Amino acid sequence: MNETRFSADLLAAGESQREAADQLAAAAEALAREANGGRSALMPAPVAYDVLGNLKVSLALLNEVVRYLPRGLWRSLDDSRLEVYDQDLCTGQQRDPGPQLASVADHLSMLAELLDAAADRAEMAQALLSGQGYRVRH
Repeated sequence: MNETRFSADLLAAGESQREAADQLAAAAEALAREANGGRSALMPAPVAYDVLGNLKVSLALLNEVVRYLPRGLWRSLDDSRLEVYDQDLCTGQQRDPGPQLASVADHLSMLAELLDAAADRAEMAQALLSGQGYRVRH
């Protein structure tokens, strides 16, 4: 029973994580279509300021995901309830998943640094727009 419960919980958590990632991708796509001129070829500074603020927050939250992914992956290797396997997709050979996860962790560490830098740039750009406004000419 306990094993069955763990399996159900693991599946539910995985589906929830995938759904959240799908929603993120859909929201990013919608914002891209708005920002790339699909509706209007302009974006006044106050709107851009708000968009940049939300991008900064989103980048920080993505960074949280990126920083915690390696921990979750390593824990999956150490959990006695799971049997983790790894297969080279080109050769079909079984391999130790540890070195793969170490490489993933290295890439994600670099990605986290880039996300930090991107959030900083969004904040700098937002600050430069902080004094701008607009009036509609009649």
